[in-house]
Amino acid sequence: MALLVTSWSNGVESVPKDYVMPPERRAGDFVTLCKEIPVIDLQNDRSEIVQLILKACQEFGIFQVINHGVSGKMMQDMMALYDEFFNLPVEDKLGVYSEKRGNKGCMLYTSGSEYAKEDVHLWKDTLRHVCHPVEEHSPSWPDKPTRYREEVGRYVVEVRKVGFKILDLIAEGLGLNEGYFNGVSQGQTMAINHYPPCPDPSLAMGISEHTDINLITFLQQASYGLQIKKDGKWMGVDPIPNAFVVNLGCQLEIISNGKLKSVEHRGVLNSTASRTSIGTFFGPDPKLVDVVVEPAKELVTSSNPQMFKSHRYNEFKADYFAFYSKPRTDNGYVIVTRRAKKNEENDVAVQTTKVLPENYIFPVDERPGSVEVPLCQNIPLIDLSQSQSQTVQEILDACQEFGFFQVINHGVSEDLIDDTMKVVKEFFNMPIEEKEKLYSIDPTKSCKLYTSSYNYTNEEIHFWRDNLRHPCHPLDKWVHLWPEKPTNYRDVIGKYSLEVRELSLRMLELIREGLGLEPGYFGEELTGAQLLSINHYPRCQDPTLTLGLPKHADPNLITVLTQGGVYGLQVFKDGQWYGVEPLPHAFVVNIGHQLQIISNGKLRSAEHRAVTNSREAQTTIVSFVHPCQDTPIEPAKSMIDTGVPLFRPFKFKDFLKFYEEKKGDTEAMMEVYKLKP
Repeated sequence: MALLVTSWSNGVESVPKDYVMPPERRAGDFVTLCKEIPVIDLQNDRSEIVQLILKACQEFGIFQVINHGVSGKMMQDMMALYDEFFNLPVEDKLGVYSEKRGNKGCMLYTSGSEYAKEDVHLWKDTLRHVCHPVEEHSPSWPDKPTRYREEVGRYVVEVRKVGFKILDLIAEGLGLNEGYFNGVSQGQTMAINHYPPCPDPSLAMGISEHTDINLITFLQQASYGLQIKKDGKWMGVDPIPNAFVVNLGCQLEIISNGKLKSVEHRGVLNSTASRTSIGTFFGPDPKLVDVVVEPAKELVTSSNPQMFKSHRYNEFKADYFAFYSKPRTDNGYVIVTRRAKKNEENDVAVQTTKVLPENYIFPVDERPGSVEVPLCQNIPLIDLSQSQSQTVQEILDACQEFGFFQVINHGVSEDLIDDTMKVVKEFFNMPIEEKEKLYSIDPTKSCKLYTSSYNYTNEEIHFWRDNLRHPCHPLDKWVHLWPEKPTNYRDVIGKYSLEVRELSLRMLELIREGLGLEPGYFGEELTGAQLLSINHYPRCQDPTLTLGLPKHADPNLITVLTQGGVYGLQVFKDGQWYGVEPLPHAFVVNIGHQLQIISNGKLRSAEHRAVTNSREAQTTIVSFVHPCQDTPIEPAKSMIDTGVPLFRPFKFKDFLKFYEEKKGDTEAMMEVYKLKP
């Protein structure tokens, strides 16, 4: 049996191994108190209170209330009661102790409610019980201290009054009818967390970061320990005597159709004193299996379309606990593909929180931020049905100035492009069990599915994407390794790969002519490999903090990409980011490092990135044509005007090795291969 932390932690000089959090899950450095969290006096003018609460719910997802109607004495008595409860002898608490979540109306446990399944434990004991109606549930509550049921019964009723008052104020602020939330707030539960002193608070956690599953939460804290995440940073919540901290849960964000936000928070420890917090949770009654939660119809308009689908609360609850029961740092594939699938359905807990996992948040100088990136109006759009001489000159100009361009009338049928996009979307929407057969972090595996990159375990920060990658040429060599599902995948993707390869070789022939290289220069040795990379970028809670792909230039010869009609591609030109408009059935053609080197710097490879959005998922299909591994690369002799090449010769496989080491950094790559004057 797992022992309660309070039964053994007193006097312990070090944190036991199974309580030591991985570095990325620890509290880290000192966190400052947030001075901006609103403190709202409920005795002020009602219209003023409504506006203050609405603003707090939109900006923070949390606020504190004073003069709320629950007496200071009652709140102090409750805190004293729970300090007394957790200091009872273990044998007096065994009557309510349980090691596993079940249907018990009242349970005491240590760490989480599935202790035996945890990879690492939380430094806390928790008493949790259902509160409403009091007369139905109080007989299952603890009978020690002897006054427990009487005092908690009165407290539950008083907090319920405040809860419904706050919900009515929120409804008024949203323009909903009074009592709108009554149907989804009948459930009332208390969770009392007790955190004993910890010998090293930097290694352990009281409660890991999470958002609440319910509608709204009231927290009474007598000492510091609550932290919230805002704008990617953790901040402390100052404990105000006799105030309630009110924070929004997932269901309220859904009902508000995203107008309000739930807040990610955690509980930290200290080394000198124990801490107790009393949480009261309002939400749907889990016993009512048919309770449906959905955006309020009054809040869904043409300018603010429905963000979340209707769902049964118990189904949402199952998804929520499944997500938070998984380790969040060891296997990103499981997490991201679950998120990706559910993003299409708009109904999983992590999707509704608008809070990103910390290991997906890019440094400030690398993230997109909130600055609007303008669409580039000058990106060349080349019609391949025009005269060849005109096409050659336009492509050459585009390769010299931009490093990329878009093509229309390219010969690949619109129906084939549509069918290909449809089949790859079907692939990413398949159940995880179907896709896991292809999942791999082995860089040598020919056909693989992974999240972020195949180097996931060694990354400091992950990309917000899932990726399916496999070789395409020669087709008969590789097609049997491709996914078997959807059942038409191999047929459709095979046709697409052949058509796009033909287009890629046509582009190279036009570039060859523009550069004045001898006929046949881009033969099989330079173009003998073709790789298909399909990126799926789920809807993202906060696109300002993360990236689908970071700034890079492609290491290959030439890239042909279709954006699937959803914006996400940006290009870096003249020190500024520009968006690339997704034109229906057009291809983006991108020059890679090898063409820049072969042209002796006359052509340029384009630095680009992929951003995410909060409205819809994006899927892109990218075809890379590149040399065979042992192919020697060097500037074409006819490109060396001065007799001195800019780049030294190398084998393509060695270039790829450096590319991985430099993480696609264009300047660093070119420095490696540039010849010194």
